[in-house]
Amino acid sequence: MAGLFGAGVMTAFQNANLYSRIKSIYSASAGAHNAAFFIGKEIEKGASIYYEDLIGNRFVNFHKTRAFIRELVIHHFKKKELIEPLIDIDLVINVESGKKKLNIARIKRSPIDYYVKISDMSDYCEKFIDGKEHTLKVLKASAAMTPFYPHCVDIGGKAGVDGGSITENDILDVIKNDKSKKIIYVGNEPLTNSNVAKMRIKQFIWACSLGFFIGPKIFVNKIKEIPEIGSYKKLIDTDNFYMVVNDLDYSIFCTDKRKLMKLYQHGITKGEEVLKLI
Repeated sequence: MAGLFGAGVMTAFQNANLYSRIKSIYSASAGAHNAAFFIGKEIEKGASIYYEDLIGNRFVNFHKTRAFIRELVIHHFKKKELIEPLIDIDLVINVESGKKKLNIARIKRSPIDYYVKISDMSDYCEKFIDGKEHTLKVLKASAAMTPFYPHCVDIGGKAGVDGGSITENDILDVIKNDKSKKIIYVGNEPLTNSNVAKMRIKQFIWACSLGFFIGPKIFVNKIKEIPEIGSYKKLIDTDNFYMVVNDLDYSIFCTDKRKLMKLYQHGITKGEEVLKLI
């Protein structure tokens, strides 16, 4: 739910009509959903999904954690059908394709290139794919965090799940042919030393889960990413790199509407601040 901060930043950018200055957006996880609604010029609608449709136990139901873990282990060893996921990504996609429908036609027409980071289980690597193709499936994969959503998403033959966060190497790869590009990095989690340590521990646990349920190759790839998480030392002192980072230390699973609204407004404020610099 920390993605609501990024939705706030995107709201500030939409209010400033920043579109003509944006060549491309590279996104991951919740940021992919924010980017889609931003490119579709409906970011307020996308933001409202967090605090209207995903609160309470609708999206994350910790009451069934024990049963979920038990069934997950049984599935791994006996290949039985799984119970409902702990994190209901299908709910998100149902809202984005129904009640708060994403304007996919407008996204496709936009001159802004739109890329989404996924983990491709077909070849056990992370990659950016075109978010204008198979948009809803790509968005579903971007948030399908194994094992909490224990299914891969078929995207034109690719078996996709959540690709994790945007790393420094991801950004360096984007600008390698044109280092004059201005980069605005939007981070939904605080980059304090203590929180970066927590993020790296979570990455290790996630890598272990993927290794156990999918295979050793993805485990190795995710472990390699750990030193990169929360580190942007090569970029932070350059003239063309701007960071907009959430500094409210709320749980990523926070469903308290009052806190979520505060987080959204905080994102808007931070977005307005960075606009003054660029």
